[in-house]
Amino acid sequence: MTRAPVAVVAALRETSIVFATAIAVFVLRERATRARICGAALAALGAVAVRLV
Repeated sequence: MTRAPVAVVAALRETSIVFATAIAVFVLRERATRARICGAALAALGAVAVRLV
């Protein structure tokens, strides 16, 4: 088992929202609302921001 900084692991774990949104839109043909896209984008930007710091 390896150890990693908790902030990085938590941020990467939240990127599952991005993948869930992509699967919902492209596979399940759900509607991509503005709120859903903004939420997924914010989760991805948060992961990037944590990685940069």
